[in-house]
Amino acid sequence: MSYVENVKNFKHQSLSANTIVEVDSGAENKNLKHLTLSMSNFPDFRGYQFDSVTFTFSNTLNPSEVITNFQYLNASSAQFTFPSNYQVPFYLHLNSYINFMNHYNGKFQTPTQFYDISNLVNYQSISMGFVSEDFLYQNKIPFKVSPTTNLAFSYLSGNLPEYNGQGSEYIYDNNQLTGTIPESWCGTVLSVANNQLSGTIPSCFSCYFNSTASMPSSISQPTNFLFITTMYDRFAGSTNKFTNYDKNIPCTTYKPQVKYHNQTTIIISGIDIGHQLNHYYVNTAILGKGLCKSVPQAIIRYGYEYYCNQDSFLNSTSIILYNMGNNLHYTFSLVSNPPTFTSIITTENKVYAIGTFFSSYLGQSEQTIKIAGTNCQVTNTGFTNFTCITSVTLSSEKQLVVIKNDNQTKKVFAVFENNRLNNKQCPNDCVGSQFGDICDLSTGTCVGCPNDCSGHGTCNELEGKCECNPNYINFDCSELYIVCPNDCSSHGNCDTNTGKCSCNTNYTQDDCSELYIECKDPTCSSQGHCDTSNGICDCNNGFGGDKCEFSQHYITSVNPSNENGGETSFYGSFGEQHNQLSVIIGSKTCPVTHSSNELINCTAPPGKGIHSVNITQNNIVYIGKDIYIYSKVPQNIFECPKNCSSHGKCNTSNGKCECYLGYTSFDCGSMLGGGNKDNSTTTTEPPTSNVDNSTGIVDFQNERINFKIFLKSLNEIDINNNIVKSYPLVSDWTVIKTQSNIYTFEQSPNQDEFKVISTIEQIENDKSVSFAGIDFLLTNNSIKFTVLIKNYKYQSFLNTLQLEMESNTTELTNDDCNSKETQLDTENLKNQYDLSYIKLSKNNIDFVGRFINKVVSDSKPTFLTTSYTKLNDSVTITLHLPHCVNECLIDPDFSALLSSNFSECKSPKQNIKWKIVVGVVVGVVGVACICAFLYRKHLFRLKIKATKEIVMKKFTKYI
Repeated sequence: MSYVENVKNFKHQSLSANTIVEVDSGAENKNLKHLTLSMSNFPDFRGYQFDSVTFTFSNTLNPSEVITNFQYLNASSAQFTFPSNYQVPFYLHLNSYINFMNHYNGKFQTPTQFYDISNLVNYQSISMGFVSEDFLYQNKIPFKVSPTTNLAFSYLSGNLPEYNGQGSEYIYDNNQLTGTIPESWCGTVLSVANNQLSGTIPSCFSCYFNSTASMPSSISQPTNFLFITTMYDRFAGSTNKFTNYDKNIPCTTYKPQVKYHNQTTIIISGIDIGHQLNHYYVNTAILGKGLCKSVPQAIIRYGYEYYCNQDSFLNSTSIILYNMGNNLHYTFSLVSNPPTFTSIITTENKVYAIGTFFSSYLGQSEQTIKIAGTNCQVTNTGFTNFTCITSVTLSSEKQLVVIKNDNQTKKVFAVFENNRLNNKQCPNDCVGSQFGDICDLSTGTCVGCPNDCSGHGTCNELEGKCECNPNYINFDCSELYIVCPNDCSSHGNCDTNTGKCSCNTNYTQDDCSELYIECKDPTCSSQGHCDTSNGICDCNNGFGGDKCEFSQHYITSVNPSNENGGETSFYGSFGEQHNQLSVIIGSKTCPVTHSSNELINCTAPPGKGIHSVNITQNNIVYIGKDIYIYSKVPQNIFECPKNCSSHGKCNTSNGKCECYLGYTSFDCGSMLGGGNKDNSTTTTEPPTSNVDNSTGIVDFQNERINFKIFLKSLNEIDINNNIVKSYPLVSDWTVIKTQSNIYTFEQSPNQDEFKVISTIEQIENDKSVSFAGIDFLLTNNSIKFTVLIKNYKYQSFLNTLQLEMESNTTELTNDDCNSKETQLDTENLKNQYDLSYIKLSKNNIDFVGRFINKVVSDSKPTFLTTSYTKLNDSVTITLHLPHCVNECLIDPDFSALLSSNFSECKSPKQNIKWKIVVGVVVGVVGVACICAFLYRKHLFRLKIKATKEIVMKKFTKYI
């Protein structure tokens, strides 16, 4: 090839085509533009750029050279001729240079796959000649081209395949195609002259058989093929047997649609709109004036959508679209306007109307017509007129006509009498008329509902009145009127546009029903919440003041003066501010000498007995009910209880009995166990005590009688002595510690907010104990209760606690010797003394309780009162505790003894078996104290060692 490097056109042809062409390796020649060769090989033309090549190949051509070297052929136009009996593999997908490809002759091998070459946009047209009847893959052309590529085939056989969706022009003239033409080809420029096709030609083609327009200039035609440009001739040929190949068959399927694109452009779409924009004229069919112009760079979908450019669209509300390809024309609206009426006339049952903005043709828009509420069947319609058939009875009464065209509606009145012409126009078509917005074409007057009820109501056209929707009022339903809830409760103004109240000062909620008075400090110092019903802060527990700015104060313990008056100390929580501090004991003022957060001292006036205390500061009043008792003035002579019942000697220095041999108790009114009235001794069984671990009940019993003692409940009491909270204590105890003679129980009555801890100690030997500064003796075989209550949370700083204990007695066997009703002795239950006593007697057996009139409140001793309630064979003892915050501790104890009147029956079967003497100490931490003994579901048995014979000969004291 280097020998022709300066040649522009080179042609070498041979009938045998046995020439072998060699191309110099690495050669680059841009001078050679046109090359014609007959050869037996396909050389590698890399480095060359041709305008056109024409190659004729011999039978000795190696097919692999085509596959290998076709990709390097850089030519604008190429034509290949292969021998008639030569089968070449498909190769078009390998080249990205060639624009116009003509496979002039040569059968392709039967394809085994589908080739997508739509990305090879270099191909403008491809012509395929003599490709053989087997050149289909799954009944389709075996390759897919770019939408801008045109195709032509010759000597192709078999059924015309479905359109594969790519390419715009297909020339199948002079082939042997059979079958019918699928509708899918409507989007292409198709030519199938001189084939063997049959059936119906799709209407997208047949509608334009009368068109003389030529092939669109935008489509490139393959070279070397004779191509007839008119639509009719594209389906010609005696071998084609179409059933509708006739120019005289009218087109009834043409259904165009027009859409406004911009001021100078419309978009034409629809059914059977043809394959050429130059079919269309706008407003005039005069050549050169109304022709649609193409829009540069607009995407053309042949047969489906075109862009039509015309200056005449400026300010137009409608156009007439002429289709010269099928001689049909329609008028289209370019704006969304309601229909208008010029006249309506009725002939028998046929209604004929003239106006504008009706449907361009049947089906062009969704158009319905009703006369007197009955459908009028449309038989013909155009932009300026329509005809419909009505079933309404003709009369002289006017009837409402309603036409809906897509989303636009028009109403008029007309009289439907035979040949009655309704053509009286109303002023301004009743737009803005106060008489109504519906024109009566029979009279030229405006009637109906004004402003069409503003879109917010239903028009009663015959009466000309609006029936407004909810929340709208006025004659034309134009005013929004939403009723406010509860008419704003007469405490605000209603905005009827929104239905919302504008409340007066101090009122709120949607209906202004709630009184709302802002507090001086809306946050109430973050220590309460504002009660907006009165504008007063509702302070959290422990705080007070108009703004909850002060801590609420309370007393936990008192160190009183004696009856002569003097220095008194109040312990508790009093805060750092003491504005207008005053202390009143009973009704007398106690002048303050000192005040701090935890202590207030004052000088008490002389007095006696028990009194309430009032401490006021910061405009906050605290009242401690019955918490102050004047202590006795020291004296030299004290009286003993019941003068020691004549069974002991009174120690007047301290007011305590020293009992004679065989007697005991605080008043020497009971005998030691096993004794008789004559002071003789008997043999007794060792006393025992049973503790129920589920109820906390302690039993004391012999064969004849049973005493029970248990913690009943803990109550929170308000200043009016009402119970505001109560916690039963008869169950739910848990054993947390056990020693040989000490048992500790615990429970959390209010979900762990506070705890009650009770300890029962068996006293094995006499021992002296001290509580709240008072010394006393616990004797052998007694039981001591200690109860601790922690972290109790009061509902009010004015509240206190009550601990209730219950004792009852039951006769087990009939005791004729000692039969006696249950008696309660409270003569010595005196709160003004350090110790108080209560005695429950049954059948000459005494159950004695001793109470120290002191409680340790937050680690400091203070005054405690005790009260009781008797019911039949039981007594409830109530211990009144102060406002304990961190801890309270109380100390009652109990004993079961024989009365001095007890008589031992002589029957040997009546030996007495005692349960243990019990002493109880109750401690309360953070609240009140309670005792009970629970653990699982079995009983603890406590045994107390004792000699089988106890002879009481020494002098015994009961303190």
